[in-house]
Amino acid sequence: MLKIRESKNPWDQVALNYDEEVISPLYHATYNPLQEHLAEIKNKSSKIVGDFGCGTGPMLPLLSEQFKQVYALDYSPQMLKLAFEKMQNYPEKQLKKVCFEQGSLTNLAKFEGMLDVALTINSVIMTDFNDLKKSFAGIYNSLKKKSYYIAILPSLEAIQEEFHHTYQKELKKYSSPDLALASTRKKLEAKRINFELGTYNTGDMIQKYFTRFELEGYLARTGFKNIRFDRVVYGREYSYNYVDNNLKTHPFMWDHFVICEK
Repeated sequence: MLKIRESKNPWDQVALNYDEEVISPLYHATYNPLQEHLAEIKNKSSKIVGDFGCGTGPMLPLLSEQFKQVYALDYSPQMLKLAFEKMQNYPEKQLKKVCFEQGSLTNLAKFEGMLDVALTINSVIMTDFNDLKKSFAGIYNSLKKKSYYIAILPSLEAIQEEFHHTYQKELKKYSSPDLALASTRKKLEAKRINFELGTYNTGDMIQKYFTRFELEGYLARTGFKNIRFDRVVYGREYSYNYVDNNLKTHPFMWDHFVICEK
């Protein structure tokens, strides 16, 4: 049974076309260590997992097949509706394992001490410092002792790499560094990017991008241990400035992949 409350949420506007319009680490990555790390978790059939910010539910078929119980949380009622509908195509025994919850990552009190694994896939993107602290603390508190938090988070360094790569190309076209910088900013729509705070304005909303240093600080201060980093890597065609004919030196876009323990 799916119970949702109506809400005005920008994610509702993109829900129907989300899988086609939003670059996803689950659909568009050329390298993603997520399933490798999930495979290393022992006795999954007796464990409970939370998919916080589940979106349209791309992970739910796999999680419901492997884990004892799955909590699928999202703030957008439209996302939850699509996730619920997607699960109707799978065996009833899997559907029964999934509990759909409408709610925010800043208020996870109802899950305190319940989970063996917490998963967030580009869902911790709020820009308010206090909301970020609440979300990481809520995720931490939702876990049992010696449990895992696995996250994919937008990378600010990837945008910086793209910016500097493009600037080097523009320097070859213009004699003036100022003109090269202006051209780079125009091509990459740099007015959308706040490098100081690590935010990106999509037009519908402002999302958070993280540096590794920043993430390590959030997670360590929250109490997480054994923090390990990797990358989710996308094809060059998903770079912000995909205009080169010869892309041998063009950087790949990537997200942070993090796994840590309580």
